[in-house]
Amino acid sequence: MKAIIIASLMTTMVQAQSLSEVSIKNFNFNYKSPSGEGVAEVFSYKKNSQTQQKVFVEKHDKDLYFQYEGFENGEFAFKDAPAMIIDADQMNLTKFNLVLSQNVNLNFSDAEFISGVDVQKIQSLSLGCSRNQNAHEFYEQFIQGCIENMDFKVGNVSSNSEKALGVKTVDVKIKAGVLNFSADVKAQISGKVRGKGNASYDESSKTLTLKISEVKFGILDVSGMVFDELKKLESDTIKVKKPFVYITMK
Repeated sequence: MKAIIIASLMTTMVQAQSLSEVSIKNFNFNYKSPSGEGVAEVFSYKKNSQTQQKVFVEKHDKDLYFQYEGFENGEFAFKDAPAMIIDADQMNLTKFNLVLSQNVNLNFSDAEFISGVDVQKIQSLSLGCSRNQNAHEFYEQFIQGCIENMDFKVGNVSSNSEKALGVKTVDVKIKAGVLNFSADVKAQISGKVRGKGNASYDESSKTLTLKISEVKFGILDVSGMVFDELKKLESDTIKVKKPFVYITMK
């Protein structure tokens, strides 16, 4: 989840311009509350490229203020940013790449989130989605495109928390709204988790609905345990009612 939100910050940045064709290569970002700075090796907009697009970020209460300099210059505010970003003391992102064209593709090498003594790391993340350009807003083009066709992979997720799970080889696929996912989990016992369900988006209510119909750990059904954990993520925009997870896009 944190990885996708970091990606959303970058797509929010390019939303200040037309999103017909944008490419960001090797963006590295370091944030230490309340401010951060990042530099992209190459920023390409409508096939015009320039090196060293810079991004500066400052946090004020629950809002993030961005200023960018280089090929594109400007500023904007990200209002009511997610709590997991607002609460982070430090964030580091390495080799982030993003391409927006007929499809949406992003990947990064490493991401690190530090809150107090808690350190979480994500390694080797990639996301590829179709892009439904019939939708008006970019985030709806992205969501509807991902529901049509998505391939999401993560090499490793780790935390220094004593109760944290070690998760590797995360693989999530959606084809025409049909969701399938798997991951290798290491805890007191280790094994592969597999699950399936459906994804849909209601444009009128701006609600993404995930129906998780099955989650198995080996031969064991662990759906109840998964929803107990998902319940802890509830907020104004995330509601959990087994077998559904409702995410409202504001």
